[in-house]
Amino acid sequence: MTQPDTEQLLNLADRAERGPLTPDEAARLRDGITKLATHIDEYRDMWRSNMRAMVEQEQRADRYRTAWTSARTRAEVARHVARSNRRHVAAIVPDLEAATTRAEQLDDLLRIANDTSNTSETERVRAVERADRATDAIARVRAECDRIEAAVRDSATDQDLAGGYLACLRHIRAALDPQEPQL
Repeated sequence: MTQPDTEQLLNLADRAERGPLTPDEAARLRDGITKLATHIDEYRDMWRSNMRAMVEQEQRADRYRTAWTSARTRAEVARHVARSNRRHVAAIVPDLEAATTRAEQLDDLLRIANDTSNTSETERVRAVERADRATDAIARVRAECDRIEAAVRDSATDQDLAGGYLACLRHIRAALDPQEPQL
């Protein structure tokens, strides 16, 4: 016996309204009801599976949104640090250039003071003091370079940007240590 289709089930229901069903008709009605119940269970299971998949997909999307927001926040912080460091380095460069120039001038003055016997001791002492002040200024610039480097290494999230700052600091430090003239 094959399971009845929808039209046959409706005919059996009409027949049941008019009187008792034969055992064969009752069996066909039961088979049809079982078939419908099976389809309902299958559709319910499929719906639950789809709902679970949608929930998992939404959770995955939430994780991606959270990760994206976190990355965006870190990028904003890195941009802020970079702007701040850029302003700071820009403020130091003129002082560094002036200190280097002063150190070179003072070095020349010291050489002249030592080579010239007519130079008074007072002038030589003043030149030494200026050289000491220039040396102190260079030490402060070096310390500031060390502080900036530590800040960049501790807080930089963009390696290209951090590399740029570190390269800039290397140039500043190289300017602080001029090469002796070669003969």
